[in-house]
Amino acid sequence: MRAVYLVLGLLILLLTINFLDKCEEGKFLRFAGKDYCVPRESSIYMSGVGFFNALFLPLSGQLDSDKNQEIFVVPIGNLKSAIPEVKDRTTKNGSIYPHIQALVFAISKQELPKFYLTSTAIIDIVLGIGEWSEVFKDPKVSTIPFTDWIRITQGSYLDGASKGSWYVFKKYPELTDGSSSNPGNFVATCMSQGSKIYPLETVCGTSYVDEEQGFYIKFRLTEDSLYLKDQVGAYLVKQISSWELKESEKN
Repeated sequence: MRAVYLVLGLLILLLTINFLDKCEEGKFLRFAGKDYCVPRESSIYMSGVGFFNALFLPLSGQLDSDKNQEIFVVPIGNLKSAIPEVKDRTTKNGSIYPHIQALVFAISKQELPKFYLTSTAIIDIVLGIGEWSEVFKDPKVSTIPFTDWIRITQGSYLDGASKGSWYVFKKYPELTDGSSSNPGNFVATCMSQGSKIYPLETVCGTSYVDEEQGFYIKFRLTEDSLYLKDQVGAYLVKQISSWELKESEKN
């Protein structure tokens, strides 16, 4: 029996070496049951102790995601070449973010529907339900440029804790958004950020679902680029899918 395990171990080792040979200019990554050859500048390994940029990993390193989630980064120049309308995001010191970072979850077809629903926590906040009834008062509604989406701002926050943050929906949310109605109604959570030296900027955390690949992707855009979120999401899916090692490339 020990000999059988030894042979199996050697076979796995040979297969791994073969895959790594096919990925000399990138990082070999096994993610959600598929093998990828990810450009070194676009791979971040997610582990239990934090995020490690692949640029600091050994050249021959193999990345294994034991969970169905992974972080990828795409150079902002590549994204803007494909979608020129996307606005740059700036850091606190005023420099331009060089990448767009995407947190990707691999999800099953059975799980897909729940990713279109609005978080019940967000619904409670916006509608002032329960503990939020005395906190989230007089919400202000305005429109998002280039869309018919709405921005719901906290009109009167008693403790001032969330001044400068707001939510974006396609239409005003209902209590049942978290269970059945209005799938995909929630668009983003946004906030203002900046400093005394550099101008104020709005950044929004949004998401995209690709049913064909089974990907749920979370990423950030400026609010004036938010209307492009589906284009950006589709672009990210296309990039990630292009890194998959096909059967013909493994042989």
